[in-house]
Formats: sequence, C-alpha cells, structure tokens
Amino acid sequence: MAGEKDRVTMIVRDAPSSMRAWNAFRLAAALMSEDLDVRVFLLDDGVYCALKGQQPPEALRELNAATKIEELIGFGVKVQCCSLCCETRGVSEDRVVDGVEIASTIDLARSIRSRFSSSLIDSYMERMPASCSGDICPSMAWACAMRLAMSMPSGASVGAP
Repeated sequence: MAGEKDRVTMIVRDAPSSMRAWNAFRLAAALMSEDLDVRVFLLDDGVYCALKGQQPPEALRELNAATKIEELIGFGVKVQCCSLCCETRGVSEDRVVDGVEIASTIDLARSIRSRFSSSLIDSYMERMPASCSGDICPSMAWACAMRLAMSMPSGASVGAP
C-alpha cells in the first residue's frame, strides 16, 4: 500500500524496575524519529510497566515506566498489554495508563506481520534454489529472511536482485 510506513513491533517482558524495559522505551522513541510505525507489546512482567501510580524511589524518579509510556502514546506509538498476562497478574484495564490497549497474542501476531516482513520473506523465497524452496518451513524462511535483511545496506530495496 503506497505511503504505508514500515512497522517495528517491540516486545517488552521486563518489569518497570528493569533497565531493559526503560531502554526499550527509549529505543521506541528513537524509532519514531525515523518515521516508522512503532508498536510496543507488554508481555509477562512487562504489563506492570503500564500501571498507573508508579512511585519509583527518588533517585530513580525520572525512570517512571508509566510516564514514559504516556509520552510514547503521545508520540503516536501504539502500546498494548497481553490480556492473559494482565489477568494472571491482576492487572485490569482501569489500572493501566490511558491509551494502553489490552490485547491478545493474535493482535501481537498481526502487529508483527507487516508489509515489510511479508515482502522480505517473499524476496528470500524468490532467491532460494527451486530444489529446496518446497522443503523449507515458515520459521526457517523467517529466520533466513531476517538474516538477509540484516546483511542489506541501510536503505536498500527488498525487491528481487
């Protein structure tokens, strides 16, 4: 579809006290500056990052995950929490930051499957010798396509050579 942005979906699994979660949110903000469709999916203990009313210690006050999520939503990042993870941890929709959507893993799968990833797999499959293309499983195609993408120079086209 013309004009559609490439999408990046980030999965955050760490609690708000983790620097990994904080750095993932920083990266999401940086990716927005690259004119990408950025989505964050909070999974496992990552759902705690979206809780309202967080009170980090004074020395870490600037590392408030909920505040960062509010900022990301304000920038246009779509933030979702895993519904099963929320249910398991007693996190209800009224306890999360406004704008965070409770979603299923099906929603996560749809977010990951983007125009870019689909064309990347198609491009890889086109480049495979005919003798092995019928034997490759989808997960192997995905892994190989991602390896192909990582080897491409920045800004390179995904189309056929």
